[in-house]
Amino acid sequence: MATNNSTTLTPIAVRNMRWTNTLSNHIFMEVQFQEFAPQWLPFGANSQDAHEHGQNLFANAVAGLYGEIAPYVPPVK
Repeated sequence: MATNNSTTLTPIAVRNMRWTNTLSNHIFMEVQFQEFAPQWLPFGANSQDAHEHGQNLFANAVAGLYGEIAPYVPPVK
């Protein structure tokens, strides 16, 4: 019997986005997935994510579909 090891989640809402570095290639966000609603889960998204939902979340965030992405703020030393 063949099994499918890929995990696809269905995002229904996104909030609290912020860039996590100066390269602007990774976004931290909170996501409400259909499979876990009503919980909000922390999520890091990038264009090279191993899962399609991560790639889509990144692309949609960059396109402005979820609102503004807060700028990167470096840690306090």
